[in-house]
Amino acid sequence: MESLPIELIECILDNLNSDKNALYRCSLVEKAWVVPSQRHIFEKIDLDGCSPASRSFLKTKTERLIAIFDEKPHLASSVRFLGLHLQLYATILPENLAEAAKVIQRLSGVDAIQLTYFRWETLSPLLRMALIDVLKAPSLTRITLFEFTIPTFVELASLLGQATHLKALSVKRGDFNRIRIPITSDMVINPPRSIKLDELETDDIDAFISWFQDESCPFEVQNLRYLRLNAYSTRDYQLVAFMVQHSSCSITKLELQYCYGLQNFDLIHLGHTPNLHTLTLNCQECFVGTDSIVRWIEFLFRPRDRNGNSGNAHPLRHFTLLLSTRSWDAAQWEAQCEQFAILDARLQNAMFSSLDMVNIVVKASKTQIMSSTEKLYLASQSIPHPSTVTDQSGLEIFYRSTSNFLLQLHNFVAEARRNLEKCDLEDTRPVPLAKTLDFHWGSLLSPIRRLPPEIMSKILELAIAG
Repeated sequence: MESLPIELIECILDNLNSDKNALYRCSLVEKAWVVPSQRHIFEKIDLDGCSPASRSFLKTKTERLIAIFDEKPHLASSVRFLGLHLQLYATILPENLAEAAKVIQRLSGVDAIQLTYFRWETLSPLLRMALIDVLKAPSLTRITLFEFTIPTFVELASLLGQATHLKALSVKRGDFNRIRIPITSDMVINPPRSIKLDELETDDIDAFISWFQDESCPFEVQNLRYLRLNAYSTRDYQLVAFMVQHSSCSITKLELQYCYGLQNFDLIHLGHTPNLHTLTLNCQECFVGTDSIVRWIEFLFRPRDRNGNSGNAHPLRHFTLLLSTRSWDAAQWEAQCEQFAILDARLQNAMFSSLDMVNIVVKASKTQIMSSTEKLYLASQSIPHPSTVTDQSGLEIFYRSTSNFLLQLHNFVAEARRNLEKCDLEDTRPVPLAKTLDFHWGSLLSPIRRLPPEIMSKILELAIAG
């Protein structure tokens, strides 16, 4: 059989990246598949020591990797992603960490590193040095730190400053002393603003943004394309506003999480981001009333330019709103949703004529009761057949303004209602949400909030049980 072109082989393997078993089988097809398959197999390495079972396997895995990399060094150079997942308060045998360090020392082309559940001060000197060498590598462009401890923010900043070619930084749930921000003498010799970030995600706004404002900071954040921040206080929101306005012209994707009561809602509006294409507002961990959330959204969506004047068309194309409900009562849930009517009016403004999709996700407690409660495609484009837009886990509705499609959707609603009449509500088996669909034109949340109370209550019961 004639071998496929290498470009086609690469395309096939790219689509199998998450399936190691399939990649192993591909490496046995023929000689032309061996090297690219092996390269994909070793593209991502996770050294996991979180659970007792994974900790016992860690030494075996690292020893095996060392043997492979020593025999075939080109496989070590294939590693692009390195994950090290430890356990904050569990003891990992020193010899296991030593073997992990030896694996990391053999990697020369890591592009992204993810460190989770670790205590920097308890890592062996050998492992710390191996990780610092990875940070210094010219190939490294992405760092993710999650659920970790390090004595001070100064030490964390000095560590991050080693990554001189960094483009994307994510730091969440860090535990460290924030007594002061770093100064020039704390840092490695990096010229101010020499590390230019494209992406930033953090829930420690005060420490990082205060540092970014310092003249000696080696990180430049003025040209961020992606920004994700959590605001826990009015002080946080002021710093978020600084970041949004500081990077205003370059941001194309923005995600904001709103947690506690805020003042000065008008510090941020979409006029500050004239090139924004994707916006996500996360209110699922919010501890204020719906009226405060609606007020926040209202200020964000007021049509105006960067100077506060009435704005022209905005390029926003995708808007996602993440909500939660703490009430299992259908009537209370309907009343909560009614307050979001202001959103309908805002999105109908000519300023948002480029908007293609609105995605509203509602969660109850830790159980997601409606995954993608509603997806609205507002522009003329290809729409899936209505029979394909529902599943057991949620309800999705695709909408566009064509009479033919509206007729199809009305027929779909009628069929769903007929199916609903056949359902025995005393039956505790999961009922597909397609059978509970009741669609009303004119309101984004109407498919959910207009359900009869007895049906809404049944959905919530099934969600809790399921």
